[in-house]
Amino acid sequence: MIKRDVREWTAVIPTLVIIIFPFLNLRDFEGGWSALQQAPYITWPTLQVSFCFMAVLVSGFFSAGSLGREAYAIDLLRVLPLSGWKVAMGKFWANVIIMTVFVAIVQIVSGLIFNWSVISIFLGWLGVTGVLVGAVAIGLFISSIGSKYNPNNPQNRVDTASSIIMMMMLFFYLFIVFIPTALTFFPNEYLGDILNAAESEHGIPSFLIGMLEGNLASGWWSNLIGFAIYLVVIGFVTWGSLAICAKNIDKGVNITFEDK
Repeated sequence: MIKRDVREWTAVIPTLVIIIFPFLNLRDFEGGWSALQQAPYITWPTLQVSFCFMAVLVSGFFSAGSLGREAYAIDLLRVLPLSGWKVAMGKFWANVIIMTVFVAIVQIVSGLIFNWSVISIFLGWLGVTGVLVGAVAIGLFISSIGSKYNPNNPQNRVDTASSIIMMMMLFFYLFIVFIPTALTFFPNEYLGDILNAAESEHGIPSFLIGMLEGNLASGWWSNLIGFAIYLVVIGFVTWGSLAICAKNIDKGVNITFEDK
């Protein structure tokens, strides 16, 4: 269920390159590297946006290959004494666990490099992990409607049309969940510093500053509302995607074979 052809990893290399861009932006920070290590209020939000974007895309694309990876064994799913829900949930949790561990490693390493507090590392991990849960479910939904198999091209388990649909769904999902995630998990210890730095040229988006100012003024109410929206969006996307995936598995998943 979690076995991967080594060549499949090449599909996520372009996405992983995305993580380089925040570092390139941070290199122009006044005071250089040593100053960055003393400015977690800048490095934490900058890198969390990148981690969230990367986690959503990688999770979606990896989970989208889950059913196509079954290849000629896909028909066995219909004769095994397992419901579509059990199969979908098994693949769902396998992908979520893998990505959760990956995000934890990235968060801890980044925290050690940039001197983040333990609580901020935990909040970053929790926020990004929650978001990737919905992305994994979207990937499984796409896997149930657009899987293909080519032993000579294992990094491409989804047909072109389904890949485009998945990209649109992932970006829309990320757009919807971004604000409640930021409202819920932005560490309070960094709020004052980042607002004080807003007047200087650190490339902090004005909409983000306004959102954080409102969050600071509203107190815990904004966190509670943001968390509720966060759970509703992720829960709805996850449940809906897995429900359709399970239904399609029960009906029988059609895989396009391109090995001839």
